[in-house]
Amino acid sequence: ASSGGKLRGPVREDLNKKDDPYQRLLKMKPGEVSEPITYQSRVFVLRRGEDVPKSFEDARKELEVSLRNRRAYAVAAELAQKVTDSLRQSKDIAKTAAEFASEANMSVADMIKETDYVKPGDNIPNIGNSPQFESGIEPLEAVGDIGEKTPVQNGFAIPMLSDRREPRDSTLEEVETQIVDIVKLDKANKQVEEIAKQIASGAANPGALAGLASGRGLTAKDQKDFILGSPLGEGPSASTSKALEDAIYAMKTGDVSRTPIKVGDNWLVFGVSNRSEADMAQFATERSQLMEQMLSQKRQAVFGDYISAIKKRLEDAGDVTIYKEVLEKLDAPIPGMPGETGMPGLPGGFPGQQ
Repeated sequence: ASSGGKLRGPVREDLNKKDDPYQRLLKMKPGEVSEPITYQSRVFVLRRGEDVPKSFEDARKELEVSLRNRRAYAVAAELAQKVTDSLRQSKDIAKTAAEFASEANMSVADMIKETDYVKPGDNIPNIGNSPQFESGIEPLEAVGDIGEKTPVQNGFAIPMLSDRREPRDSTLEEVETQIVDIVKLDKANKQVEEIAKQIASGAANPGALAGLASGRGLTAKDQKDFILGSPLGEGPSASTSKALEDAIYAMKTGDVSRTPIKVGDNWLVFGVSNRSEADMAQFATERSQLMEQMLSQKRQAVFGDYISAIKKRLEDAGDVTIYKEVLEKLDAPIPGMPGETGMPGLPGGFPGQQ
């Protein structure tokens, strides 16, 4: 591993990445080693180093940023409340925006934003996928209803309902763009698959892969010291699968895969330029440790299945009720709240639900 497997810096808690294996380090003790962790088709074995004390200068900078953010957030929240109160009095978006534009340091046009029809889970322009905003517009029933100020990206939104449609089947015009995109994507995937098949059938040996790939505007990559269980490829697209590993394991030196294998969104054509058999002497010395690691994985899997079965049995019997919408709200990040960097903006406009 690069840098001997050391991370580039201390691991910080990130509530938005709870499944990131590095977050596990925060709950481990110095010197503790984790069991193998599978994440995004990769396997991690983590060792917790010693705590790194934060210097006074670093702490002071973070405290100053946090204090500035909190002050800016408080000012923005106060102004957003004034805008909300004024809008409820006048019911006139343009008039209210003009009244507070200078105080918000924004133009009237920037303060007023209009959305298309939205439904839960939509990615709304200038807001994103926000359960908090969805909760803010949910109580709005009649055209002209105004909601509470709601934290969103870079500020606050005061929603005003301009129209509402009850759930129904979409018309062809409404989904036409999505259908076209799906057809284009499917066509592109088939073209990539066909190119992969042509390269696989035309390569007599691993060395020929580079020339065939180059002729189609692609680049062949060498991966030395590949071990079964490790990802094949580079960067975020690197991945593996059982089918890929079984195919590689069955190949001999000089072989090329005659059938491309799809892993994730990628089609892989691969060859074996050299092969080293496992060192059984080294395996014998590490056998006990490997057995313990595998047993730990199996125990965790069995315990997880047991908990899932108990949970399902209790839910089916009506003994447990899980309010998923409440859990989603608790887990969701709060847009507009001060973070380590950046300054929360002033009101982000008046998006309307249609």
